[in-house]
Amino acid sequence: MTILASGFHRPLRRLPSTLIGLEVEPRINFFLVNHPQVRRRLYRSSAVPGVQATGSVLLPSIHYRAGMGHRVSSWISAFLLSRKYGVPLVRLPWRDDWDTFLGLDEEPLWTPEHGRVCLLPPVGRQGDLPGEQLFDDLMARNLGRPVTLRLPLDPFSFDQSGAFGELARRYWQRHTRPERGRAVRVSVHVRRGDVTSANGERFRGLEYFERQARAVVGVLDDLSMPWKGLIHSQGSGSELEPLLDAGFQLGGASSEFEDFHEMACSDVLIASPSSFSMTAGMISGGAVLRPRQWYHALPADDRWVGTENDGSLDDEDLRKAVHTVCARIG
Repeated sequence: MTILASGFHRPLRRLPSTLIGLEVEPRINFFLVNHPQVRRRLYRSSAVPGVQATGSVLLPSIHYRAGMGHRVSSWISAFLLSRKYGVPLVRLPWRDDWDTFLGLDEEPLWTPEHGRVCLLPPVGRQGDLPGEQLFDDLMARNLGRPVTLRLPLDPFSFDQSGAFGELARRYWQRHTRPERGRAVRVSVHVRRGDVTSANGERFRGLEYFERQARAVVGVLDDLSMPWKGLIHSQGSGSELEPLLDAGFQLGGASSEFEDFHEMACSDVLIASPSSFSMTAGMISGGAVLRPRQWYHALPADDRWVGTENDGSLDDEDLRKAVHTVCARIG
């Protein structure tokens, strides 16, 4: 069954479950091409790479008012499913600055020539990415056909670590690490600005970060390793004073991109409940301390150390992660 989309005049974010798996004609004003940003740019230049459909393609959804965390999460789920099912990826234009900065512009842009749109159900559970039977059935039914398989906006929680290598490859092809000495680079991301104590799960008091920072410094001191600590935050200097007293300095970045790059270059990163710093941790290859309870599973790799809501962590996990970093530095 095919649904004609000519009656839709604004982007659709949620569709009834009864529409899952049905095909949608993309040739008229459907959500994929209705957003002004997409309309302006999708057909702006014939030089934009595209794929003439001879089979299925996989398309992650875009939330145009959300930040880069949603964009990265959607790309990761699409990348992992693309590898699992052998379906090529296409993309919608989002923000040129972040897409270019992170290397998420490698996929060709979606065009109506990619075929009808099949709406896929949410996929993934905490810790795995096999999908539900409905998802697998829809994939099997559409593989090889000229159909655009559209993923939901925010897939369920799953282990994202299978995409970290590709994300890092794309990033470091476009950016360089600074020359390093023997000092261990320690970054702390104290999320402020868009969160307050009233925001709930995304806010942590400064004691959360101070506890972890002092634990990291304690391990480094035991190893007689020199270190340099940077604070990345929109918080006030007075609030950050306990970290300053512990030997950390305010980062000197002048933009969010410089902040991100400094965190991506860190050897040890204390992340906030924030995809901003967690994505930097995916790319860094160093030790990352991140909340154990988050939207996606804590990677099993030893460089990832889970932290509790009060900032506590397993001392042995921390020592193992920091020792690995120090051994690499020499």
